[in-house]
Amino acid sequence: MKLNYKVLCLTFCFVMIGLAQAATPFKDDWTQTFYTDDSSVYLTLYPDGFKQLIRVNAESCQQISKVSIVLKNDSKNKFNTTTKFKALTTPTVPKIYGLDAADYCWYEVEVRNLTSINGLKYVIQIDDTHSGSPYFFKGITNSLIPLYRLTQNSAIDAWIDLGSFGATPVVGGGVYFKIWEPLSDEVHLFLNADKPVKLFSEYPLNDERRYHYAYMKAANIKDKYHYQFVKGGNYETLEVANFDTFSPIKIDPMARELVYDNKGGRFNGYINPRGVIARDNEYTWKNDAAFNGMTALDYNNWIIYQLWPLTFNPKEIDGAYVQGKFLDIIPKIPYLSDLGVNAVELLPVHESRFNASWGYALDSLIILENTLGTKADMKKLVDELHAKKMRVLFDVVINHVNNTLLREPINETNKTSKFYGGDTAWGPQPRFESVWVRKWITDSLIHLITEYHLDGFRFDMTDSIFNNTKGGYRFLQELTYLIRQNSPNFYNSAEQLPNNVWVTYPISENGLGFDAQWNDRFKNFFELEFDHYSEGSRSIDLTFLGHSMQGLSDHQMTPGVWYPFGHPQRTVNYLGSHDFIGNKDPLIRIVSKYRSSETEDNNVFSRVNPLEEPGDLRIPFRTIHNQFSHAATRLAYGILFTKPGASLFYQGEELAQDLNIQNEWDYVDAQKGNRFPSKNVNINKYVRSHRMPWYYNDLAGGKRGPLLNFTTEAEASLFAGHKTFFKEMIKFKKNNPEINNQDAQNVRIDNGSKTFSYELRTSTANYFVVGNFNVDNGGAWVQFPGDNKTWWTEVMNSSLSKYGGDDERFQNIISNLGGRKNLLRLKGPGFYIFKAGATSTISKKLYFRTLALNWLANEETELKVNPANSDELIIELAFAKAQTIDFKLGTKNWEADFGKSNDSKAVKSLLSGSMTYIPNSANIKATVAAGKYLFKFNIKSYAYSLEKL
Repeated sequence: MKLNYKVLCLTFCFVMIGLAQAATPFKDDWTQTFYTDDSSVYLTLYPDGFKQLIRVNAESCQQISKVSIVLKNDSKNKFNTTTKFKALTTPTVPKIYGLDAADYCWYEVEVRNLTSINGLKYVIQIDDTHSGSPYFFKGITNSLIPLYRLTQNSAIDAWIDLGSFGATPVVGGGVYFKIWEPLSDEVHLFLNADKPVKLFSEYPLNDERRYHYAYMKAANIKDKYHYQFVKGGNYETLEVANFDTFSPIKIDPMARELVYDNKGGRFNGYINPRGVIARDNEYTWKNDAAFNGMTALDYNNWIIYQLWPLTFNPKEIDGAYVQGKFLDIIPKIPYLSDLGVNAVELLPVHESRFNASWGYALDSLIILENTLGTKADMKKLVDELHAKKMRVLFDVVINHVNNTLLREPINETNKTSKFYGGDTAWGPQPRFESVWVRKWITDSLIHLITEYHLDGFRFDMTDSIFNNTKGGYRFLQELTYLIRQNSPNFYNSAEQLPNNVWVTYPISENGLGFDAQWNDRFKNFFELEFDHYSEGSRSIDLTFLGHSMQGLSDHQMTPGVWYPFGHPQRTVNYLGSHDFIGNKDPLIRIVSKYRSSETEDNNVFSRVNPLEEPGDLRIPFRTIHNQFSHAATRLAYGILFTKPGASLFYQGEELAQDLNIQNEWDYVDAQKGNRFPSKNVNINKYVRSHRMPWYYNDLAGGKRGPLLNFTTEAEASLFAGHKTFFKEMIKFKKNNPEINNQDAQNVRIDNGSKTFSYELRTSTANYFVVGNFNVDNGGAWVQFPGDNKTWWTEVMNSSLSKYGGDDERFQNIISNLGGRKNLLRLKGPGFYIFKAGATSTISKKLYFRTLALNWLANEETELKVNPANSDELIIELAFAKAQTIDFKLGTKNWEADFGKSNDSKAVKSLLSGSMTYIPNSANIKATVAAGKYLFKFNIKSYAYSLEKL
């Protein structure tokens, strides 16, 4: 193993000096834990003033003696102020999901009796008990981190401009509008159908700080509004949709709700959109306390179900499918709970110009896609999932932005925009070097956390945020730091392709501070190796799997150079996801080599649903679903759920789903380099083909239905067994959270036999995992860990019939002794888990079975434990006459048997021998005289003896 941290840091670490220190706060220094912002949680606006809330860690609260507001002296604003300050007790502070109010000290300062709040500028003064001069919390300059906005210099270089961006309802009536726009001469607000109102602005044109504002006393909740920008004396009018649709309408990037006349692929934009004024946090949450008392070990044992709301549980109305909605998920929550997952990750649910899509071409960081439901619907869904102790993660996209809703001039010919920072493969990239762009993104995401009581984010393709961008690395450090400040237990995972271990290293170690990154290199083993792995060819190279189980990544893709992820919990391990299944195939299709294509306009793509194949459906179905393909996928998923770190799978993988999902672009007949859709997505066709395959769940439950009426009982058992295996592996993962504390130990691969093994250690139980990618192997020698006082008992065997297998012979019913090689029965493909214990066990009764006794297995032929030696099984036998006997040991139904001796001489002499632990091995032959005999079988050595009494 070669480690090269220095090269990594020179390549990737554009680090903010100081933030690395701040990431590990000094709890006894209030400046290190100080937090406030301009959201509605911390800032309340009144017609004649405002109230600001701040907090510090409880350990440092005695250091603050007073908090006050210093208003900027402005001759235009005549006021007679009253300032109130008080330290709040815990019951009076706002309830913030994910934040324990008792961990902090809270302070409130209020300014009232102003003649106007328009254009108000101020700083917060904090007097502490040990400083000779007060601290001032000032406005934003180049950092969003509160710590870096604290100064002891009373010559303030940046004042706080009152209010957050957006349309903020004011307590006492009216709305405060504020929008960032440095490139326009004027910004006009259009409220309902009224005449435009010119907003105030004080910073000069092209100044990055230039924003526009106005308190509108007559504005109300549910009013519609938009902006228009004045440039050169005219409203800026841009082409905003197909069919030569031009419009001057600008949408507030921080709008909470949206209405429009039309949208969709054929428009490639929105027709007459308007923001809607809304109040934050309007919902009575019932289940916020669901995770109280949960240990950190259990909380961080993430088992994530990636769910696509559009297709998870859609309704069929009048013979046509419609979009699945947030509320449609709720009836299926018991299903998810029974499955055992403890987190649900929703594909992007933000507003998008397509009525049916994956959601990754989003148009707003705040507004939800209204075809999926309302804000209240989403909150009810989150609340109901929390009730069943399932956390909720949003998939968010900040590596690129669309232009169709914001209507910034980002296009082929004009790239002058406050937001634009370059191009990506998916669209324009935000200008991360701008602190105001960073604030727009950060405020939006923190709003989502607060508004919807979220537990985590999955960030789409982070590499394009920080790689070859100005400010991207710094921005992600700021973002993860601020999210952690707002919600200490929040889970930030990054889709980082290819993997870069620095993404999940702490900020204090110059990393980006993400909690986890999608383990692309782990997934790639299965994707790449299964490309040429099949029933007829078991060709596979286990080298990369071995490295991955040890927590390593070749993230710079330099041959022979590996880097440690660090703690295993820094990885999200997966085999399928929307991307994997969309860009490749579901795992079960990859190993089955099913290939079929379909077309839509000029697009040719892999067939989404094999059960929509024209012709005899038995052919595609049985090509994909058979004993080999299901055994191979069980092996793969067994590895997934025993890989230390988080586990994630896409909806339907637990049902052996065979859909190859396609994104919306294949259905909109996109022109001009696949950038301009020319038609709408056919909702019925798109949702019908991509819907969750609940018919496989029905099949597993014994209900065939018309679609699968040709299936046999054996085929139904494949699906019942697959789901059972998933549930039991998820249960194993949940019951053993400590396996995430360290990477797999004693990892061994054998590319010759195509077997591998590894050990998982916890404080209460140790496990040994064995996998066989080869053909059936009835006598595989495998080195077991531990010593000769450790017994390893089989607790999981993927080849059993209850998991869909059709061959019960590959059971290891006798415990195996540690510290040596043991002969195992390994189904191919097959997955096995052994658990360490102090004593040996035999999971099934063994019988002395012989032709002389008509091969009977009954109480008289059952082997018993030798009272004088617990490692021996014995039985007394009586033969009425001299004869040659055929015998072997076997279970009652012959699921396991022990046959032909390895020592033919010993067999003939009837002294002793060693049983062969191979299915269907030959019988042992012995010549016996009439009389009584004692048969002994040693479960440590598999040696036996036949002694005449």
